[in-house]
Amino acid sequence: MNLFNARARRHSFVSLLVLGAAAFVGCGGDVSDGASGSTGGSGAAAGAPAGTGGSGLKTGGTTSTGGKPSTGGSAGAGTGGVVSTGGVVSTGGAPPTGGLTVAGQLDFGAVNCGSSAAPKTVTVTNTTSGVIHVSAVLSGGLASPYQIPSIVEQALAAGDSLPIVVTPLSIAAVAAVPGNYADTLVLTTDIAGDAPHHVAATESARGAVLQFEPTSLDFGELPVNTSSDGGFQVTNVGNAPAHVTVVSSSAAFAIAVPASATVDNGQPGSFLGTFSPGVSIQPQQAAASLSVAPSDVLCSPLPAPLAMSGTGKNGVVSFTPSSLNFGNVDCGTQAAAQVITFTNTGNADYHITAATLTANQWYQLAPSAPLPLLVPKGGGQGHRIKHGTISIT
Repeated sequence: MNLFNARARRHSFVSLLVLGAAAFVGCGGDVSDGASGSTGGSGAAAGAPAGTGGSGLKTGGTTSTGGKPSTGGSAGAGTGGVVSTGGVVSTGGAPPTGGLTVAGQLDFGAVNCGSSAAPKTVTVTNTTSGVIHVSAVLSGGLASPYQIPSIVEQALAAGDSLPIVVTPLSIAAVAAVPGNYADTLVLTTDIAGDAPHHVAATESARGAVLQFEPTSLDFGELPVNTSSDGGFQVTNVGNAPAHVTVVSSSAAFAIAVPASATVDNGQPGSFLGTFSPGVSIQPQQAAASLSVAPSDVLCSPLPAPLAMSGTGKNGVVSFTPSSLNFGNVDCGTQAAAQVITFTNTGNADYHITAATLTANQWYQLAPSAPLPLLVPKGGGQGHRIKHGTISIT
């Protein structure tokens, strides 16, 4: 029923009652429960005019139920009280009551680098008694690591729900670990006094980040035909384990067995390299390269190979001339001394510790310095051999 039409009909009915009683009702007076007319107003007595201040019907006003005729009126409808069955009359309807409920969470957990997590859904439900409008945005905007459908002023009838699918973007193959992938889904409504609803979205990058420590290994100079060991580690500053294997590019730099290990954050793999120069005195170099199992997840490229270097060390003995010819020597005379020169073309000093002759009765030796005689690397030292006296009988 239309409230305004009902009010009009009640007004007409009251007017007929007043006219039948030959009384005039003033406009604008309020009628309360059992209220009488103003001074001078009478009941339904015949011929008694209503007072000029008598009560009447207030259009659009509030009346209580069960009003009764004013005192002094005759039996029948009193002129001082109008009975109404309506409460507050509104032209716009009551606002919706209730609110918006939000169900679901957006914790995507640890996601492998180079992959993306499965979407998650947040469901909003209109628990009011009327139609509301819902908007959804990501606070990160275009820079957000997530995506949602465009939802602007989506209408929801009372009791209806709206699923909002949040899709994470793929985490890069090379990414910081664990990284910053936080954002917030913001839901707003047109419900009076309803504050924005926030749903936190989180995820983290997962994978191994491997490094050599140290990044190079120098064995220095090492005597030929010997060997020396040097240790190094493979560390993991990521958040996923990796199964690593180290191989060398040269047999002179061997990686001791086992050459494999499982490394995790706080759990490095220790390895041992061995340099064996053999007989070479030339500088040597090699690289120790790293590989991982096919199932391992990396968040950074493999580190550059570990550089290894070393040099075999040895003195190289040479002398000139290779033979001595003193020629014909007159009896009773002595040939002039001749010099044997020893040189060292190696990269290590050596010493002459003894000099002997197999037939020393004919010759004698005179080293240039007392034995042992140092022959430094890259230098030389001369030693004189003096001719002995030759007697002929």
